[in-house]
Amino acid sequence: MSRTPLRALACVTTATAAMLAWAAAPAQAAVIWDADAAKGTDVFVTPLCDSPGGIGVGNWNDGHGDFFKFNKPVGASRCEAHSVKTGSGEYTFKDAKTYWFGWDSMTKTEDAQTVF
Repeated sequence: MSRTPLRALACVTTATAAMLAWAAAPAQAAVIWDADAAKGTDVFVTPLCDSPGGIGVGNWNDGHGDFFKFNKPVGASRCEAHSVKTGSGEYTFKDAKTYWFGWDSMTKTEDAQTVF
Protein backbone atom coordinates (compact mmCIF):
# COMPACT_ATOMS: atom_id res chain seq x y z
CA MET A 1 0.00 0.00 0.00
CA SER A 2 1.36 3.39 -1.01
CA ARG A 3 1.38 6.24 1.48
CA THR A 4 1.22 9.89 0.46
CA PRO A 5 4.51 11.54 1.30
CA LEU A 6 4.26 14.11 4.07
CA ARG A 7 5.73 16.80 1.83
CA ALA A 8 2.99 16.33 -0.84
CA LEU A 9 0.27 16.39 1.81
CA ALA A 10 1.69 19.61 3.26
CA CYS A 11 1.74 21.25 -0.20
CA VAL A 12 -1.86 20.29 -0.93
CA THR A 13 -2.99 21.51 2.50
CA THR A 14 -1.15 24.83 2.09
CA ALA A 15 -2.52 25.39 -1.42
CA THR A 16 -6.07 24.62 -0.29
CA ALA A 17 -5.80 26.99 2.67
CA ALA A 18 -4.42 29.75 0.43
CA MET A 19 -7.27 29.35 -2.08
CA LEU A 20 -9.89 29.44 0.67
CA ALA A 21 -8.33 32.55 2.22
CA TRP A 22 -8.24 34.31 -1.16
CA ALA A 23 -11.84 33.36 -2.01
CA ALA A 24 -13.11 34.54 1.37
CA ALA A 25 -11.52 37.99 1.11
CA PRO A 26 -14.22 40.69 1.05
CA ALA A 27 -14.54 42.91 -1.99
CA GLN A 28 -13.52 46.52 -1.50
CA ALA A 29 -15.58 49.27 -3.11
CA ALA A 30 -16.94 52.71 -2.38
CA VAL A 31 -20.62 53.56 -2.63
CA ILE A 32 -21.10 55.84 -5.64
CA TRP A 33 -24.88 56.23 -5.52
CA ASP A 34 -27.25 55.12 -2.79
CA ALA A 35 -30.55 55.74 -4.63
CA ASP A 36 -32.28 56.52 -1.34
CA ALA A 37 -35.97 56.92 -2.18
CA ALA A 38 -36.36 59.17 0.86
CA LYS A 39 -34.47 61.79 -1.21
CA GLY A 40 -37.18 61.66 -3.86
CA THR A 41 -36.67 61.33 -7.58
CA ASP A 42 -33.84 63.89 -7.61
CA VAL A 43 -31.42 60.94 -7.43
CA PHE A 44 -32.07 60.45 -11.17
CA VAL A 45 -30.74 62.87 -13.79
CA THR A 46 -33.38 62.41 -16.47
CA PRO A 47 -36.87 61.01 -15.88
CA LEU A 48 -38.54 60.02 -19.15
CA CYS A 49 -42.23 59.29 -18.68
CA ASP A 50 -45.00 59.99 -21.14
CA SER A 51 -48.02 61.72 -19.61
CA PRO A 52 -50.04 60.69 -17.66
CA GLY A 53 -47.27 58.39 -16.39
CA GLY A 54 -44.65 59.48 -13.93
CA ILE A 55 -42.08 58.60 -11.30
CA GLY A 56 -42.85 59.01 -7.64
CA VAL A 57 -42.03 57.59 -4.24
CA GLY A 58 -44.29 55.09 -2.50
CA ASN A 59 -44.39 53.08 0.71
CA TRP A 60 -46.49 49.95 1.24
CA ASN A 61 -45.86 50.03 5.02
CA ASP A 62 -44.42 46.52 4.88
CA GLY A 63 -41.16 47.37 6.64
CA HIS A 64 -39.12 47.88 3.47
CA GLY A 65 -39.39 51.68 3.53
CA ASP A 66 -39.81 54.07 0.63
CA PHE A 67 -39.40 52.93 -2.96
CA PHE A 68 -39.43 54.42 -6.44
CA LYS A 69 -42.69 53.97 -8.26
CA PHE A 70 -42.61 54.08 -12.06
CA ASN A 71 -46.14 54.43 -13.42
CA LYS A 72 -46.53 53.55 -17.12
CA PRO A 73 -50.21 53.50 -17.93
CA VAL A 74 -51.66 51.53 -20.83
CA GLY A 75 -51.02 53.47 -24.03
CA ALA A 76 -47.93 55.28 -22.73
CA SER A 77 -44.82 54.25 -24.65
CA ARG A 78 -42.39 54.38 -21.72
CA CYS A 79 -41.56 55.43 -18.19
CA GLU A 80 -37.91 55.23 -17.21
CA ALA A 81 -35.06 57.21 -15.69
CA HIS A 82 -31.60 57.75 -17.15
CA SER A 83 -28.35 58.44 -15.36
CA VAL A 84 -27.67 58.75 -11.67
CA LYS A 85 -27.08 61.93 -9.72
CA THR A 86 -24.48 62.10 -6.97
CA GLY A 87 -23.53 64.96 -4.68
CA SER A 88 -21.28 66.35 -7.41
CA GLY A 89 -23.78 65.97 -10.27
CA GLU A 90 -24.32 63.33 -12.94
CA TYR A 91 -22.07 60.32 -12.48
CA THR A 92 -20.03 59.29 -15.52
CA PHE A 93 -19.62 55.53 -15.74
CA LYS A 94 -16.27 54.42 -17.14
CA ASP A 95 -15.40 51.69 -19.63
CA ALA A 96 -13.62 48.59 -18.33
CA LYS A 97 -14.94 49.07 -14.79
CA THR A 98 -17.30 46.82 -12.84
CA TYR A 99 -20.37 48.28 -11.16
CA TRP A 100 -22.81 46.48 -8.90
CA PHE A 101 -26.44 47.54 -8.55
CA GLY A 102 -28.55 45.88 -5.90
CA TRP A 103 -32.27 46.23 -5.40
CA ASP A 104 -35.47 44.56 -4.37
CA SER A 105 -38.07 44.22 -7.06
CA MET A 106 -41.83 44.08 -6.78
CA THR A 107 -43.88 44.69 -9.85
CA LYS A 108 -47.55 45.33 -10.29
CA THR A 109 -47.87 44.96 -14.03
CA GLU A 110 -51.59 44.23 -14.26
CA ASP A 111 -52.41 45.49 -17.77
CA ALA A 112 -49.55 47.94 -18.26
CA GLN A 113 -48.16 46.23 -21.38
CA THR A 114 -44.86 46.03 -19.50
CA VAL A 115 -41.90 44.26 -21.08
CA PHE A 116 -39.03 43.01 -18.91
